[in-house]
Amino acid sequence: MRSSRRVAVVVALFAVTACSRLAAAEPRELTAHLAWSRAQEADGCAYAKDIQLAVERRLARKVFVSREVADRLLVGRVGRGRGTFEAELVLQDEGGRRIGSRKLTSHAPSCQAMTADIALIVALLVDLPKETVELTLPAPASEPIVARPAPVQPTPVPDSKSPPDSAPSHVDVGAFAMAGYGLFPDLHGGGGLSGALSVPHAPTFEFGLKATLPTETTQAGPGARFFGASSHLLACLTIARPAGFELGSCAGAELGLLQVEGVRISQ
Repeated sequence: MRSSRRVAVVVALFAVTACSRLAAAEPRELTAHLAWSRAQEADGCAYAKDIQLAVERRLARKVFVSREVADRLLVGRVGRGRGTFEAELVLQDEGGRRIGSRKLTSHAPSCQAMTADIALIVALLVDLPKETVELTLPAPASEPIVARPAPVQPTPVPDSKSPPDSAPSHVDVGAFAMAGYGLFPDLHGGGGLSGALSVPHAPTFEFGLKATLPTETTQAGPGARFFGASSHLLACLTIARPAGFELGSCAGAELGLLQVEGVRISQ
């Protein structure tokens, strides 16, 4: 009977010792207190309550307690930089000694994009052993979201096969001198004006006015004085431009005047 009691006592002592060793080996879940501040210009950035809820949801346990009983103190601040949002986290132990720090920068247009990264960093700082935190701090969960400008559309290159732009409307005017023989009995001279009006996508209008100098033809007796003038107006359409030449068709009207006066008829 005594031997059996001794065996039972030894087994009981062994069980108690094993349980105590297992309990000592199991790490204790650490608690933390978050002291969080937001700059006035940090619109849309997370509040302390938002970060606490995100961290406890990620770790699936109660993490944040009052400062007096917390194992660790996290001091954080978020603000706005030059075109960025910036957050800084400082981790302290229960004695106020600084263990480590972490800075986050986001180029996203909204500060809300940083909330998930901040919550992940806080969760890791709270849950990792102090020795691990002192050796290395984890990198951000993801690359910062950069708000890139809209791509610049390239300037369209005109198609070489497309027809060139039409020339603007213009008027050409010129003067000329002339000499002729055959219309009047003797050689005669004269001059005139000619011009053209060009309008895009319309016929070209040509006009002219010419006149001869008065010419007298006299022989031994009576003679005659001749004078002639004419004007014309044409409308021309271009049909083709083969090898630098222009082929077209014109229609128009011409008015003329021929004046003859007798000279020395009374003699």
